[in-house]
Amino acid sequence: MPFTKPRVLITAGSTKEFIDPVRFITNASSGKTGYFLSMEALSDGAMVTLVMGGADPLPDFPDKIRNKIKIIRVETTRQMYRAVKDNIGGSDIFISVAAVCDYRPENPRRTKIKKERGSVRINLVPTEDILKATGRLRKKLKVGFALETGGLIRNAVAKLREKNLDIIVANPHTSTGGDLTRGYIIDRELNVRPFGRITKRRFAAMLWPYIKKKWKEKI
Repeated sequence: MPFTKPRVLITAGSTKEFIDPVRFITNASSGKTGYFLSMEALSDGAMVTLVMGGADPLPDFPDKIRNKIKIIRVETTRQMYRAVKDNIGGSDIFISVAAVCDYRPENPRRTKIKKERGSVRINLVPTEDILKATGRLRKKLKVGFALETGGLIRNAVAKLREKNLDIIVANPHTSTGGDLTRGYIIDRELNVRPFGRITKRRFAAMLWPYIKKKWKEKI
């Protein structure tokens, strides 16, 4: 039986967690990898939904592409979690590229915190675990990313198992925010495929066929 074109849900960019109305916690994710993966999947005929946090990594999508892709803009981790929850049921492949904040201020201020003498203490609590929440969806192909400052393969494998993923991409923290990336692609069978320092556009062109291959094997 011929394979149908996959329905792909991708998260990309960063999330924000507000301390007060004008200040927030975030990270340096550019969103480029998720953007380029969206382009690769779309050009291959897939139906793509992109949940994007942070600023657009590249100029706005051309109209001919924007009309073919569903783009959902979010700011916070909770908003991204809800967007994934609302859209994952109609997806075959979930690619979680976004660098979400793992913690949020427990009690964000309603007004701007004024600068005073002395320190300000902010208690942080965990945000929603988007990947873990999708772990029970066994019929979906799930792809995650692990950004680490050390123990790259060890920590990525632990995350792959904990979140019940099919593929995980392990990157050093130096890949964040730039045009280049490097690291390892690891699958459920713990096959490790290293890739050298390449552009994120080229990486997406390499990763998408591998994801599609694994999806075909899964169905």
